[in-house]
Amino acid sequence: MKKIVIVIVLIVIVSGVFFVLKGTERPIGETETTPPPIIDTRPLADRIEIDDNQYVTNGNNSNIKIVRPTFKNLSDQSAQALINSKINDAIAPYIKEIDIVSEGLTDQDTENSDFTVKQYNYNVNYERYNSNPYISLIINQDYDTEGMRSNQWRDMFTVDVETCKIITLKDLCDIDVFANFKQNIVDEINAQANAGHIALMGGRGLNSISDEQKFYIKDGKLYIYFEAGLIAQYTAGELVFEMPYRLENKHFVR
Repeated sequence: MKKIVIVIVLIVIVSGVFFVLKGTERPIGETETTPPPIIDTRPLADRIEIDDNQYVTNGNNSNIKIVRPTFKNLSDQSAQALINSKINDAIAPYIKEIDIVSEGLTDQDTENSDFTVKQYNYNVNYERYNSNPYISLIINQDYDTEGMRSNQWRDMFTVDVETCKIITLKDLCDIDVFANFKQNIVDEINAQANAGHIALMGGRGLNSISDEQKFYIKDGKLYIYFEAGLIAQYTAGELVFEMPYRLENKHFVR
């Protein structure tokens, strides 16, 4: 009786293995197919990765908090390194300056009740705007040394992710109309300032802008930026002017 049970069990096991193997057989002529690759259909600018490179240090009389953007996957690695270096150059000197001016304070100075210890604060963060094929980075700088320098300003880098280059205003229009392009920008700034009752250049208005003028692109629109005190009274603060252009084939047109 036991032998019969054992035989039945073996038959069931063998049959199960057979059907499992049978189920995995591929019909004659049929080949294994691999799924098609996933294609990223996003605009090129949206596919570019940027790291938040952070640096934080707190001393007895200094506080520094930096969030610096670092490009990761531009197609040209040497160009990418150059762009990242230029962004760093807009920040590193102020870190060094705080290190120099703050290290002169001695323990005796800080223990002297008649000595007011200055606090050196430096904060940096950034904004990113994609308008394919451009990425605009706005580096927000806040540097406060309680009188020696207390200022807020913004540095700007617009990168053409197709060519892996930082562009200027000249790159945003056809070269043969660049002079007119700049004059149109000047006229628009003067018109907006007048409408907003902002006295530019002592009331005389703006005459020209540099080829290196700070700007950024957001949602396909061109914005011109001036630091506080640069073209108007310091009390007017930072000034930003939206230009009435539209982005077409990498260039701005009316």
